Amino acid sequence: MSKYWTGLLLCVLGLLLTPSAWGAEQTYQSPPLCPGLLDRPLRNAGGTQTALTISDTAISLTVPTGANSAVIGVRGASIRYRDDGTAPTATTGIQVDAGDVIVVCSGSIARFQMIRTAGDATVNILYYQ
Repeated sequence: MSKYWTGLLLCVLGLLLTPSAWGAEQTYQSPPLCPGLLDRPLRNAGGTQTALTISDTAISLTVPTGANSAVIGVRGASIRYRDDGTAPTATTGIQVDAGDVIVVCSGSIARFQMIRTAGDATVNILYYQ
């Protein structure tokens, strides 16, 4: 192998094996689901809703006094939700599948609405302050 090719090969290998050539490895840390939520101990706000049926009419949350966040577990079927005050439909809104969990934060909790996508679903809700 000529000196040219040997030098080029060593140069390329050096670039490939140098971490700075690819950029330092970075980790991505997503923002917390509810800013400030974990800065204090969570306290149950004294409210739960269990086995709430989600059918073909959009429903809002029944938020107990003092609650500023909710954790919603979806069971049985998919639902769709919106948290901007507009009612979702079976085809519009964020889809959440059975077995998934939704965390709703302070500003959104009063505007949150959900509806089923096909068959009836059930949700269990825990409210926190």
